[in-house]
Amino acid sequence: MDRQNIQKRILNATDIAPFLYKNPLLRQYVETLHQCKYATFFRKLIDMEAMMKMDYVLAPNYKHVVRAMRLKAYLQFLTPYRTVTLQYMADEFGITAETLVRDLELFIKHRLLKAKIDGVGGYLETFFEPAKVQLKETVLEETDQLIDRMWKLKHYLK
Repeated sequence: MDRQNIQKRILNATDIAPFLYKNPLLRQYVETLHQCKYATFFRKLIDMEAMMKMDYVLAPNYKHVVRAMRLKAYLQFLTPYRTVTLQYMADEFGITAETLVRDLELFIKHRLLKAKIDGVGGYLETFFEPAKVQLKETVLEETDQLIDRMWKLKHYLK
């Protein structure tokens, strides 16, 4: 969900507003992500993690939620950049460069982040594709899957 959708679907949504009003931590958590205050967002994420551990529904999956939200913040930060220094990014997130590199390596390894870390130069190079290219690839993949299903269905009907 991009920043405009966060604003429209969460912060300005009339059905969610009472819930955010009753839970100021959650509101601050969402607002800091929307306002690109990443260091504050990470601090609020730690607070949210503590709350999720106590919730019987969220407790089994809180690690996945926290990891997904860290990835969301990294992607949101990196979207306008082709390259960024690791120290600058670490400062923006309020963490050490070593912690950032460990986090980024994990996401790159699992192919959740298309980037390359240059440890010697101390920068991160991203490989984001323009939205139109991503949309085109998605449409082509879905079309291929549909054609495959149609061929399978055709063979079953014979």
